[in-house]
Amino acid sequence: SRPERRGHARHAARHRQLILATERIHTYCAMCTSRCGVVATVEDGRFAKVTADPDHPNGCICLKGAAAPEIVYSPDRLKQPMRRTRPKGDPDPGWEPISWDDAFRLIADRLTDIKAADGAEAVVFGCATTAGSATDDLNPWLDRLAGAFGSPNFLGPGHVCTWSRLYGAKFTYGVGAPRIDLEHSNGILLWGVNPEATDPAAAIRIGAARKRGAKLIVIDPREHTLARKADCWLRVRPGSDGALALAMIHVLFDENLYDADFVRDWTNGPFLIRDDTGALLLAADMEDSAEAPDSGDSEKPGGYVVWDGLRNGPVSWRHADGYGGETVAPELSGRYDCALADGSLVSCRPVIDRLREIAAHYAPEKSAGISWVAAADVRKAARLFATETPSGYESWTGTEMHSAAMQMNRAIHCFYGLTGQFDTRGSNVVFATTAMQPVAGAAFLPDEKRNLRLGLSDHPLGPPRDPGHVQHANVYRAILERKPYPVQAMVLFGTNVLVGHVDPAGARRALEALEFYVHVDFFDNPGTAYADLLLPASTTWESEAARSSFRGDATTARWSQFKPAIVAPQHESRPDLDIVFALARHLGLGGDFFDGDIEAAWNHHLAPGGQTVARLRTYPAGIEADIETRYRKFAETDPDTGQPRGFATPSGRLEFYATEFHAAGYAPLPEYTEPVDTPLRGPLLDNGALDDSASGVSAPNDGDQTYPLVLTNFRPVQFIGPQNRNIPRLRSKLRDPFMELHPDTAAAAGIEDGDWAVLENRHAQVRLKAKYKASLHPRVVCAPYGWWQDCQELDLPGHDPLAADGANVNLLITAENIDPISASIPHRSGLCRVAALAHSDGGR
Repeated sequence: SRPERRGHARHAARHRQLILATERIHTYCAMCTSRCGVVATVEDGRFAKVTADPDHPNGCICLKGAAAPEIVYSPDRLKQPMRRTRPKGDPDPGWEPISWDDAFRLIADRLTDIKAADGAEAVVFGCATTAGSATDDLNPWLDRLAGAFGSPNFLGPGHVCTWSRLYGAKFTYGVGAPRIDLEHSNGILLWGVNPEATDPAAAIRIGAARKRGAKLIVIDPREHTLARKADCWLRVRPGSDGALALAMIHVLFDENLYDADFVRDWTNGPFLIRDDTGALLLAADMEDSAEAPDSGDSEKPGGYVVWDGLRNGPVSWRHADGYGGETVAPELSGRYDCALADGSLVSCRPVIDRLREIAAHYAPEKSAGISWVAAADVRKAARLFATETPSGYESWTGTEMHSAAMQMNRAIHCFYGLTGQFDTRGSNVVFATTAMQPVAGAAFLPDEKRNLRLGLSDHPLGPPRDPGHVQHANVYRAILERKPYPVQAMVLFGTNVLVGHVDPAGARRALEALEFYVHVDFFDNPGTAYADLLLPASTTWESEAARSSFRGDATTARWSQFKPAIVAPQHESRPDLDIVFALARHLGLGGDFFDGDIEAAWNHHLAPGGQTVARLRTYPAGIEADIETRYRKFAETDPDTGQPRGFATPSGRLEFYATEFHAAGYAPLPEYTEPVDTPLRGPLLDNGALDDSASGVSAPNDGDQTYPLVLTNFRPVQFIGPQNRNIPRLRSKLRDPFMELHPDTAAAAGIEDGDWAVLENRHAQVRLKAKYKASLHPRVVCAPYGWWQDCQELDLPGHDPLAADGANVNLLITAENIDPISASIPHRSGLCRVAALAHSDGGR
């Protein structure tokens, strides 16, 4: 009938209108390091939801990404640029609106004046962690701005987050620790990392690997979901991972599970160490001796010496020509007297023999009292990793936030190196990535400026050198004490220094004393109360960017994608890159920033891979480069020398003995140092192991039982550091700040499950809700940091980040006892105690 046809027509029209009003946009989520491929749905111009993109090799979504629309439309968003009108320290900054143009002019004028008076190094630029925020798209460009301005001081959190595994691994492998080729792996070791919270795309790959039979080993003080599913979970004492790694190294030697051929051919394990100096023996040391090895051209680098079992004498090896074509059988054990140029003899032994001796002090049966892991479990884990091959490992903040983080990671790197699997299919692989042009600021800085970088003299091999980032404690010192020179201004994107980093009280004093402070963010935070200008940033969903490569596997490594803005910037906010490029123009640096043309800047970055923004727009879900990952690239022949390419280390080999460490005065072989805040009883020997005669090694320190528990932390899947607690969808899952503790530990303190209780140490105290977790060691407390925000929609309060009745766990953490190499802070291995509120001095 005619009415029926009219009804169908109206329905079809409404359906067409609905289709036109709904847009599905391929993009990637930049809210954490996973960089998941997603589809964003926009309905009637409003960002509605995010789902995993099935067309993307990193297709995935987590709770945080799914909450993106709530973040974009949060009523807490900063809405317009504002400037302070009242003195710092006043509870009310007296914010008043300012136009973007006026803000940029003010920043340029102040920074230029400070540079003229105190040098560009008096200005610090910085941003939040790239691992847990959208700043990965911003970071290199902000670094470029700092370099072009002339400042060597870029503030970053990598020293407590990623440095030892990404940059410190270079001292062993010559490159940052590669990712596991999970698609082909038969054994997976997760050490201090929970991908379900930090890298959900990797968690999916791990799940797929387990379904096809791959074994899973988890080393973590806390039993998370993957630990429960693991074939072997080692509940290590926080801060003792170095001793555990040495114990696992011992198992490889003790049970002959290491790859001796790989050690001989590709590592510096056979190189001789001098007993008198601890240095590697060089051919140059023996040149005038009758027993000198055939060292060839003395001007060639290297000339390391091995003891040849065929000749029963020393022979030199050089990266450029190997053993000079001779057949050599390097010994891996024993002591050998070698004649020096002056005729004297020096006793030497192979590097690998010395490593074997160090590890023997931590045999699982001896070190169980240190690590709190049973010897049988240690042996099981080491055997699984060495026999269920190919196998690979991943580590993260669980091995980073300690006072001996670098040597801890070195021991882990050496354990892996002994298995001979580096860069092999199914193990840790240096995947081929789409070529790109670096854009960071290092090229702008002359040596005399780089040498002024804060903390470089104290940590000459650490983050101030590579990648060139400074640490918070050094910035605070330069502000408050003007040492080694004054810092007068900071320009920070997305950081929360009073809650997210060490020494909040010191940070507050520094911010109060700072002459000029610009903060860029999309939410307010406690530190912004001390800013002179507060500028509203757009979220990643309102900003464009491009990636030449994703982390994950062989496919994602060659995947390039343009990220469109899902919706227009909200309120008066601007994308981070718009702000950086505008600042560059106002500072007279527009020529280094493509005269403000951001698309031209991205094209410059993408050009080596043959991509442009325009081309990537035609492939919304991304495009895969026509490149292939090669394996064991170190064994390929270098056409210039005719020798194997080797490793990008000073020796050209995988280095168990870190040659740069010895030159800088650090122990070149991995060593274990017990945290200063130790719960152990019993004397430690000079080598760091517990005295074998000591008994009751897991008992509290007899001298002081005031703080008998070990404090560590973890990342809940709902939050990233101090972010997201104002988002109802996420806060509803974890409503209050909390700490996890064993029921027996809580009962001994009179604390019921769900009670508010006190967590304290010799520095400070905070109030948290107790959550029972029976799988925890009774002497370990897990307390996530980052609590401060309220959530108005759920009527949940905020927490004063500097008060004893607040919930800022970082009040308990100071910059004492930091790692001498990496400058890492012991966020995860300090002593503490818990108390019921009625039994504490400061509780309510």
